[in-house]
Amino acid sequence: MFPLYKVSNTLYDDKKSSSEPITVIFLHGNSLSSLVWSNQLSSTLFEKVPLVALDLPGHGKSPEYDSYAFANLLKGLRENIEIYERVIVVGHSLGGHLAIQLLPKLTNCLGLFIVGTPPLNKPVNPEEAFLPDPRMGLFFQRDLGASDIEAMIQVMVKNTDDGVLNYKKLIQTTDPKIREALALALVNGELANEVDILSKSNIPVAVAIGATDKLVNTEYVKGLSIPFLWRGAVQIIENSAHIPQLDASFEFSGLLLEFINSVENE
Repeated sequence: MFPLYKVSNTLYDDKKSSSEPITVIFLHGNSLSSLVWSNQLSSTLFEKVPLVALDLPGHGKSPEYDSYAFANLLKGLRENIEIYERVIVVGHSLGGHLAIQLLPKLTNCLGLFIVGTPPLNKPVNPEEAFLPDPRMGLFFQRDLGASDIEAMIQVMVKNTDDGVLNYKKLIQTTDPKIREALALALVNGELANEVDILSKSNIPVAVAIGATDKLVNTEYVKGLSIPFLWRGAVQIIENSAHIPQLDASFEFSGLLLEFINSVENE
């Protein structure tokens, strides 16, 4: 196994949890890191729930890969997730796409919670799934200048002066080869049909989008057929953009905890 860097919630108390707790695995977005889940990892709301946030390959403190071929990316993630007996996977943006791609191969996944992730069809349809913003292309560009990085931050973050994370550093320290590899995977048709995967899934799927997300086409997502869609609707998180787990932490965490409890009680 190619181990990835991971961080857990320090407030988790196994004496307060059920005898067979479900581990919640967090996957972050493109050119970010597990730090985007800091507010959830430090929240008392989850003291009965084991949380594990991974740094994707080439991101944060995880090792860099020689090759970021899409199949290798999925294989590495699967190996790191399947060490847990039962999981709920929470994926943000790129992390959500990876979670959907992995879903048919994961034998231990009881629920999926995607955030800021419009499921892609096949042939791949970014022009439908995403809003027409030229900054979108930066997430698939290998080399980024200072103005490019600033543009990426502005399209993701609700308030760039909030001082929550050093987004510039996160983007700068991401291996640029992974953005290039993701672009090639899209162009070469290496992604499975995510709309089809979710239409055939028999586990609960929660879909959340920030109310002012500048990247995701919310109406497109609302029009998809997801038979086991949690609460029968896409969850819109007010006062948040593309990273609601930071923009509206309390609301996001409460929603996630309700989803976890609903999966545990099934």
